[in-house]
Amino acid sequence: MIETVFFIVIFSLFIMPPILTKDAATALFTSWTFPLVPLLHALLALFVYRFLCGRRVLSAKARGHASLIIKLLYALGAFCCLCVTAALITRTIRLLGSAQRFTVALPSSAREAAYCIINFACASFYEEVLYRRYMPETMQMILERMYSTAHGRRTTALISEAASVLLFALAHRYLGIASVCNALVAGIVLRIACKKSGTIWVNFVAHFAYNIVSLTLFAVR
Repeated sequence: MIETVFFIVIFSLFIMPPILTKDAATALFTSWTFPLVPLLHALLALFVYRFLCGRRVLSAKARGHASLIIKLLYALGAFCCLCVTAALITRTIRLLGSAQRFTVALPSSAREAAYCIINFACASFYEEVLYRRYMPETMQMILERMYSTAHGRRTTALISEAASVLLFALAHRYLGIASVCNALVAGIVLRIACKKSGTIWVNFVAHFAYNIVSLTLFAVR
């Protein structure tokens, strides 16, 4: 019961608001200030990771058996998939004439660079915990209470995985259709990497690196 209450609160306060947000301004990341909100989100994610999903086993087969080299390869593979997918989707959307362009700026000082790194690190950790661990696993657990058969468990697993990916994609709706499509594919890739590696840290490295590369590419356009 307590886990269900936590799920409803987190879903209402942190999952739904980005979905309901209107289109973003065309100017993004034009100034880099202390990332207070991302830090608070990261603290929430740490609480969720430690107390709400820390004891769950991602993959009994992968947990404790994937070496550091294997995990780094998973991170590299996920990062490459994210970059290739983003490039293909962005190119396709632009050819269709519906791409939304944004103005961004690289940090102009060491302090701004530090704020940028902290911002992206916190955002990556927050999203990986919520969308790759907490949402699919907790949603499946809640749904499984309504089903006791093997068929019911397979169905709830499919529903929870699909819903988590869709929610992650819709959370990027304010950035335009290209970001939604990109987040949809990225959600699938990162969830697979998470389950195969048995840890969210593979996802965090890939996600963080991708965000930094994306910022650089947007800024030089």
